[in-house]
Amino acid sequence: MNDSFLNSANAPYVAELYFKYTQNPKSIDDSWKSFFSSLNEDELSVISDFGGPEWKKRDTNVIDDISFDKVVRSSASVDFASFKTSTLDSIRALRLIRAYRVNGHLIANLDPLNLHEKNYHPELDYKSYGFSDNDLDREIFVDGSLGLETATLAEIIKIADSANTKVLLMQIRIPPNYGSRYQKAFESIYSSIARETSATLIPFMLEEVALNEELMLPDGIHPKASAQPLIADYVYRQLKPLLNH
Repeated sequence: MNDSFLNSANAPYVAELYFKYTQNPKSIDDSWKSFFSSLNEDELSVISDFGGPEWKKRDTNVIDDISFDKVVRSSASVDFASFKTSTLDSIRALRLIRAYRVNGHLIANLDPLNLHEKNYHPELDYKSYGFSDNDLDREIFVDGSLGLETATLAEIIKIADSANTKVLLMQIRIPPNYGSRYQKAFESIYSSIARETSATLIPFMLEEVALNEELMLPDGIHPKASAQPLIADYVYRQLKPLLNH
């Protein structure tokens, strides 16, 4: 059952109301004015997106031609407070989705050997956005995010958590003065870890730089500034095939 009164048909109404509010707060109903003024900058940016992205705004003007009743009400009776509650739910859910897109790597399995204790990240906790366990099965309008118009909070979390994060392991080499036996033993550690953890092993980032004296500092270990573009290009060439999957 869809518990959200907000949908793709009436979301632009909210976006246009907010636009009118930014132009002239007195031009909209006091209850909506109070609602918008209670939101922070991040929450207001979500409302702006209800009108479509900046590069492709929805070609619509619902406020001047259509009343609130026609936009919000269909066959069911929807009160003003319920509509605003649905709007706030959507704002919170979309902020949570944005947080996963920006900071989801913080809870990705980037430590296959479990050497470090996992930290708590409140920005990735749905309770930080005003939701509770009682909201997990409630349908929320997410405006096409995650490829869905609506989704339950539980579905949003499941999809975000199951994002296909890949663990990459970069080979490291030690100076030759350690001896060939130690070198080989050290380098074999990386291939072993990659096999055991199914991580993708990529070559040493100084592969094309380390043996060029003109690109290395006198210590023979650290590259010069002139080597940085070459290193970046080399690493990108290793990552590019992985980014296309």
